[in-house]
Amino acid sequence: MASLVLDECVSCQRLPPIGLLPLLKVLKITKLDEIVSIDGDFHGNNSSSFKSLETLEFFDMSGWEKWDFQGVTNAFPRLRHLSIRNCSKLKGQLPEQLIPLERLHIEDCHQLEASAPRALDLQLRHCGKLQLDWGTMKRLRMKRSKLEIVGSSNTLQNLHIDLINDDCVSLQSFPLDLFPTLRTLHLRGFGNLEMISQSLVHNHIESLTLKYCPKLESFPGSMHMLLPSLKRLWIQDCPRLELFPEGGFPSNLQILMIQGCSVLESFPDIGFPSNLHTLSLIDCPRLKLFPNRCFSSNLQTLRIEGCLVLEWFPDGGFPSNIKDLTIKDCPRLNRSLAEVSHQISRI
Repeated sequence: MASLVLDECVSCQRLPPIGLLPLLKVLKITKLDEIVSIDGDFHGNNSSSFKSLETLEFFDMSGWEKWDFQGVTNAFPRLRHLSIRNCSKLKGQLPEQLIPLERLHIEDCHQLEASAPRALDLQLRHCGKLQLDWGTMKRLRMKRSKLEIVGSSNTLQNLHIDLINDDCVSLQSFPLDLFPTLRTLHLRGFGNLEMISQSLVHNHIESLTLKYCPKLESFPGSMHMLLPSLKRLWIQDCPRLELFPEGGFPSNLQILMIQGCSVLESFPDIGFPSNLHTLSLIDCPRLKLFPNRCFSSNLQTLRIEGCLVLEWFPDGGFPSNIKDLTIKDCPRLNRSLAEVSHQISRI
């Protein structure tokens, strides 16, 4: 037998010794509401159970409270994918792996506070506080779970964290130096975050997204030199962000989106990067000025909404190859555009 699914076995209170099936590769256990504990019987009380298992899924186990590994060693030697979802009473430990999992998915396990198995790709959603091993991880996607950032990682490439409240992470400064291989960073709901810190050149990060960080005030002082690979920057609802470093943006930046930054007043006068092709400014009511230098000649998409005091564009106006232009709820800018249009019509 290579695949086994146990689904809605309403009277099942203990699992049989499935771990003794030598060829089993896929095991899915769902909606066994009477199961409270999974113990050595599940493994067959064998020192090397589940010899061939590659995928293990637990879903909607409403009564499951404990996974007991007492007396169990060398289990799951080939396990690659582990998924535990909607097991709201589960507490305690999870299996430890000698070889990292390819994918670990834990969702809606609110009471689970444990050390997570090592994994290359880890997805957490609505969980308790888990201790993570950064040593092998390449991707982490976390939503509404508690996390403590301890140590560094030379393998992590994609980090996406969506928090629910300030109690999840008390981080005031996010140190990019600790993640030198990071390519994508998405932070949302970090209520205490004040700055992104960086002292060394980071040659890999390409995308940086910061949303709903009410205390965020600053970026690294030499952002244009320290983040040379950055291509996409999205900042949303960071009401304390006043300005960007005087050195300007990284030269390879292609997409810049800023929304809901209520005290942002101006950009560095050095101008926008020459590679910028998308610029979106929404609900920045104090933004007064663009840089004097003209827009990037590669600019194709320009969206400006809710910038109440913004009056004028850079010298040179719009590039000739712009394809998508939106200007909305910008009364002073609309007035300036009307004056220019009137002058042109009289020539």
